[in-house]
Amino acid sequence: MAPLDPHSFTDSHHPLTTNISLFLFLDFPSATIYCVAFFILKSPHVCQLSFDTRSLSIHQAFSSITLSHLPFSLSSSPDPIKGTQLSISLPDDDVLNSFFIVFSTSPSSSSALQWLSPP
Repeated sequence: MAPLDPHSFTDSHHPLTTNISLFLFLDFPSATIYCVAFFILKSPHVCQLSFDTRSLSIHQAFSSITLSHLPFSLSSSPDPIKGTQLSISLPDDDVLNSFFIVFSTSPSSSSALQWLSPP
């Protein structure tokens, strides 16, 4: 069965995200946002999860339970509509329902951000 949304990399068979908490640090001199996102899934999940990203630098993903790093990858070429696919591999031996993703924006390629000078 195909995903419900043909304009997203997300698989409709994966559990829904019930909560997302964002921790943001805005670095105005460098026009960069540094972020930690905490995801809580509706039910525990093993294997791989897919996310849509655009112009983000993904630094790490890790388990909220063990704080161990979770392997992740980004697709090599961005899709013009979906952006870049972020795939996070959840461990098969430890069923997770929450995890962190650490990422940052780029001052030159973040089309949704407009850094204005004070005047």
